Amino acid sequence: MFDEDVLERLDFIRRAQALGFSLAEIGRVTSEAASGQSPCAAVREIVRTRLRELDERLEELRRYRDELATTLAGWDEKGEVEGHVCGLIESSNVRAPSSAPAVVRKQRRRS
Repeated sequence: MFDEDVLERLDFIRRAQALGFSLAEIGRVTSEAASGQSPCAAVREIVRTRLRELDERLEELRRYRDELATTLAGWDEKGEVEGHVCGLIESSNVRAPSSAPAVVRKQRRRS
């Protein structure tokens, strides 16, 4: 049903997305290749940048995890805490990491 070139292009896009490339980045890579230039240096730089971003997010998530664990340990000592809904949550100062889902960040901004 599809031309072999189309299937190869779709396979390339799927593989690039699995590596974390955005569609815009994939477009730049394929355009560079179509113009006769090797996109390999740009590809390495994109992945290098993505790795740095992931390392930063992982570190932020580790800090968040440690903060949650500390908070829970304190809550376990306190037990029940009076509040409008739940005093434990209402007295919490824990902030979600910037890599938290957008829904969490939006809800946090409203408060």
